[in-house]
Amino acid sequence: MGWARRSSLAVVVAMWISCVPVGWFGPSPVSAATAPACTADTTHFPSDSCSVTALTDHSMTESFTTVPKYPTCQNGAPDPCTFEMFGQFALSMAGPGAGADDVKISGSCPDADANMTFTTPTDYVGDFNAEPQTCSITWTWNAATEFPLDSAINMTEEDGEAITDSPMADHTFGVTLPPPGPVADFTATPSNSDPGEFTFTDKSYSVISNVTIKHEAWSTSDGDSGTGKTWDHTFAAIGTYQVDLTVTDSNGKTASTSQHVKVTGVGGGSASISVKEALSPVGDQGRFDLYVGTKLVKASAGDGDHGVAHVTPGRYLVVQRAMTVGLTHYGIRLSCTKNGRHDFTTASYGATVKVSAGDAEVCTFTDTRSTANHCDVPQLAGRSLPAAKRALRAADCAVGKIHRHKHAKPSSLVVRSTAPQAFAVTKARRPVSIVMGT
Repeated sequence: MGWARRSSLAVVVAMWISCVPVGWFGPSPVSAATAPACTADTTHFPSDSCSVTALTDHSMTESFTTVPKYPTCQNGAPDPCTFEMFGQFALSMAGPGAGADDVKISGSCPDADANMTFTTPTDYVGDFNAEPQTCSITWTWNAATEFPLDSAINMTEEDGEAITDSPMADHTFGVTLPPPGPVADFTATPSNSDPGEFTFTDKSYSVISNVTIKHEAWSTSDGDSGTGKTWDHTFAAIGTYQVDLTVTDSNGKTASTSQHVKVTGVGGGSASISVKEALSPVGDQGRFDLYVGTKLVKASAGDGDHGVAHVTPGRYLVVQRAMTVGLTHYGIRLSCTKNGRHDFTTASYGATVKVSAGDAEVCTFTDTRSTANHCDVPQLAGRSLPAAKRALRAADCAVGKIHRHKHAKPSSLVVRSTAPQAFAVTKARRPVSIVMGT
């Protein structure tokens, strides 16, 4: 393994193995499937081995076996020359508490000779008689502020005069632990102008210097959701709401946290517009972005997904946009309710809804996969006739009857309206009539 340690702070202790009983810090056993791998230098010492026998969020126990390669004293001298192992131990740490020198070590070699004696916390002397030794060491740390990255154990063969018999006398063992995930955190700042509006700001971080936060996903207990480093949300009613944040780092690891915000007032009599996605069949792989006006309330929505916008009274366009497949592959129905009662139903991927103070509008897009393409009527207003015809053909629509304003010059005519109207999704190749005017 070598002793060139990574740049993160490390705790290094040079000491003889002690006879402190294992288990003082209460680590729990781990299975072979979940324990991180321990690596021994079997190239130079084929019979050496090691393993992680216990692991918690604040401790780790390693078992390691050294089989001496040069079991003689200097020049083959007999007793009282003894054979010894000199141990060095390091645990690299990350996190805000790394370097606080509060990593503790306890260990033992249960099959060591009985005349092993304790001298100082960093100097243990033992007569091993050149026999294989299985030892264990337990590390503990402050789980609230520290995260272990890897450990290293170096056991050097020495005789009773602290002389090393060979240049290759270092038995090495090491464990690399899975990198810790991010720490999720955020702030909630109320608006000065609207007491129901909050700005949520991600304050999450990784304890590893070269790992960054790549994605934030927000949700609230009133049914809204969003993404981004900062996210604005307006609550429609007084009350206490839970806000959840899930972050993903550049290693693909996630972490979540929640806060409760208290809304003591709401401004202007706001309303809510919920947009839902229903796929038929439910396992269809198509995904849709759902909008209220220009606000994306749900990205890549699948069956059962929804998003909410809290808005002031007025008119708003509710629309979906296909992300993974064109709308021509679906038959589409948009159905909206207002305050629990039916508002309207249309074969459309967009429609305008009107809400007043306190209204709760719920609009559901039902997208049914079709073997035949549908006519996805585009927005044509303001286009020339040739451009309108090209757009209709591209959307699997047929050009129907064309009405021209009789007093306008042909060169000045543009599309004023269509039937079916823009946003309609109808049966394949349905003729779309065009009204031309100035």
